[in-house]
Amino acid sequence: MWLLFAASGLLLLLACANVTNLLLARATARGHELALRRALGAAPGRLARQTLAESLLLASIGGAAGVVLAVPLVRIARAFLQPDLPAWMTITLDVRVLLFAIAVTLLTAVVAGAAPAVEAFGASMATSIRGAARGQDDGPTQRSWRTLLIVGQVALASLLLVAAGVMVRTWINLQAATPGFDADRLLTFRVDPPAGLFPRTAEAAEFYRRAIERLAVLPGAEAAATNENLPLAGQHLVTQTIALEGQDAAAQARNPFITVQTISDNYLRVMRVPLVRGRAFTPHDLGHTTPVALVSRALGARLWGDADPIGRRVRLGGTQADAIWREVVGIADDVRHASLAAGPSLDLYVPQTQRFANDTYFVVRTRQDPRTLEDAAARAVREVYADQSIFDVRPMTARAADTVARQRASQTVFVGFAALALLLAAVGLFGVMSFAVSRRTREIGLRMAIGASPDRVRWAIVRQGLTWVAAGLALGLLTALPSMRLLAGLLYGVTPADPVSYAAAAVVLFAAGWLACELPARRAMRVDPLIALKQE
Repeated sequence: MWLLFAASGLLLLLACANVTNLLLARATARGHELALRRALGAAPGRLARQTLAESLLLASIGGAAGVVLAVPLVRIARAFLQPDLPAWMTITLDVRVLLFAIAVTLLTAVVAGAAPAVEAFGASMATSIRGAARGQDDGPTQRSWRTLLIVGQVALASLLLVAAGVMVRTWINLQAATPGFDADRLLTFRVDPPAGLFPRTAEAAEFYRRAIERLAVLPGAEAAATNENLPLAGQHLVTQTIALEGQDAAAQARNPFITVQTISDNYLRVMRVPLVRGRAFTPHDLGHTTPVALVSRALGARLWGDADPIGRRVRLGGTQADAIWREVVGIADDVRHASLAAGPSLDLYVPQTQRFANDTYFVVRTRQDPRTLEDAAARAVREVYADQSIFDVRPMTARAADTVARQRASQTVFVGFAALALLLAAVGLFGVMSFAVSRRTREIGLRMAIGASPDRVRWAIVRQGLTWVAAGLALGLLTALPSMRLLAGLLYGVTPADPVSYAAAAVVLFAAGWLACELPARRAMRVDPLIALKQE
């Protein structure tokens, strides 16, 4: 949220720079008028106050329009972000937000009107009148102001464009990321059977077995399974310590925390998690048989390196003397448990017939849209236990999307802000170049009168604008290198210094800058030298 707030601040600053440049150009164009008013007795402070008042009027109109537009935009934001927000958090407009909008409006008026006000306050009356007589009101100071503002606009726009680029690249990589199982057409929901009715492992396992049988024969269902610690469910990860047979206490202390999943025997098949080697659980893995376990490929490599984990014995709970030793009978492929953006988790699977599972998820593989089976699935579970509550009902694809909701929201906002920033920068550059061409009519007429070709005049104007763009782009890209590290926690498969994003931002800005300069330059090519000189 702080990053999005910072991005909106950059966009506001860019808009202020744009309006400031246009107001400064307007003040320059009115130099002769202001000089005459000062000659007639108007104080410089009064002229500066007038400039600030005009800026305040513009900012007030824009701020009021923004508040009006915020009402429907808040509804859109609420619908877009709600799945990733806790129930107690709401997005709404209130008095504090309106007061903040008023404060921002006033600040915008001051920032945008400061330079024109200073210019009006400090302008020399004699210089302004002489400049107006020559048709050239703007001096080195005014041109320096405009140059700095254009360079600043391009720099801010490049920052937002780079941010949008790395977020788009992140989203593309996330779209290609797989959770390690087939999430399509998979209905998931959660149950919490009362421990008083199913107090022991065998009784709880029997409840789940009967419910799985009911779910598997539903019209439109292919199969069903259970997992106490379902991947991508958004719940707090159930992790435990682990000990390997033959390890001493010091070696056990260096073992990683692992994700323990208590599953039904057909869980890997229903989820379509590939079995790398060994065997999966079977209905014959019961409480009185040899305790068994499966490990993920990542966990096997972490604990035993290149050695084969199958046949090894592990114990949950680290150094607890009464913990059960379990034999590893198979290796499952890696699964992303916390998020699509996270790496493979270190998973250990235990059969629910050998470990008590209370609060548990059901997964139902369907032949159609999983949401069409929600009511039928609830009825099937209640056929086993009539008072069983069913909650957290969602398709697995929705759970997967929720794990990357921050990246999705950030990408959308940054792309929108970058598009607005590009538009503002291009409009600002176009405005400044158009103003410059209008102020240089006499100069352009003289150049063409003594033999300068229209193409040469056009290139001189375009080259000036692109020089500003290049300076702003260089400043923006250099600033982006450290700034993009703030986005590191939202990135996936891309670095903060991603060359593709930086190159794309440069190309887009140069193309927009070229277009913004080309239109005024073509107008300059059509200047008639005789008409331009007669006007002077």
